[in-house]
Amino acid sequence: MTRASAASSNRARWIDPRRQSGSQDCSISPRGIEDKAWQCEMGRRVALAALQRSVMYTRLEIPCLDKREKEMQLGAFSISLAVKDLAASKEFYSKFGFEPVHGNEEQNWLILANGNCVIGLFQGMFDRNILTFNPGWDQQANPLEDFEDIRRLQERLKDDGVELSSEVDPDTTGPGSFMAIDPDGNPILVDQHV
Repeated sequence: MTRASAASSNRARWIDPRRQSGSQDCSISPRGIEDKAWQCEMGRRVALAALQRSVMYTRLEIPCLDKREKEMQLGAFSISLAVKDLAASKEFYSKFGFEPVHGNEEQNWLILANGNCVIGLFQGMFDRNILTFNPGWDQQANPLEDFEDIRRLQERLKDDGVELSSEVDPDTTGPGSFMAIDPDGNPILVDQHV
């Protein structure tokens, strides 16, 4: 389907019931709604009705959402960096506005934040940088009331054919983690703390 035909199929169409008697046909797309509204006999009421119909009948084709019952709730995102010198990395990232918000330098790890951006610094704990998702947390590591449990995330990924390098026991509850490796060898850690 071309972009032009997709746009025309997403148009809301409001037909004036008086059309049979020769009244005006008010075809309204979301883009032209302001111009068309004043051309129609009923003005703003027609525009509002058309906009509501447009929103109700517009189908967004988003492959990942068409395929699943809902989007995957992965929680907070951060990058976990394997660093050689924790103090040097802390100083470097502070120049980008990152400040320590959690961690223990004596244990060779720190979590740095700048707004919603989060970086974990880990010295001697792993060999590669890791993409990290924390279900059940927002970006400030506050617990969420409603979230998708890690066991459900694991089940959905396995159902989609994702091979996991480590798994959480599906018969447990609460904290847990699993890991996958992307096609380029980048580790992805899903780590639930709640």
